Amino acid sequence: MIAERIRNIRENENLSREKFAARIGVSRGVIENIELNRVAPRDVYIKSICKQFHVNEEWLRDGTGEMYSSTTEEELFVEKLADLLKDDKKEVRDLVMALFKLEGKEFEVVKDMVEVLVNKKAT
Repeated sequence: MIAERIRNIRENENLSREKFAARIGVSRGVIENIELNRVAPRDVYIKSICKQFHVNEEWLRDGTGEMYSSTTEEELFVEKLADLLKDDKKEVRDLVMALFKLEGKEFEVVKDMVEVLVNKKAT
């Protein structure tokens, strides 16, 4: 049953209903109603779940095949970059374009700075 498979994805991702819902752009109540089989998930929710969590749509809809799609690291990178660039965030696009212009040591300096910031945020 699709409701069980959606709950399975959420639990595998170790997310509350609220956090899972936020990741696919719906309310916690929508996820609760789907998981409790009160309503059927809309196609847009199914597609969003598959995209957000790299789930095989065939598995989600009818339980056949593998749960997760076999997306390569390069495909994930391109997907995330495309998402960043399509948003209405001019500063993000400008930053990415500036990074493309860097070479050699300049790029290494920026990379090291980003790693320091990420590590600092993680602590």
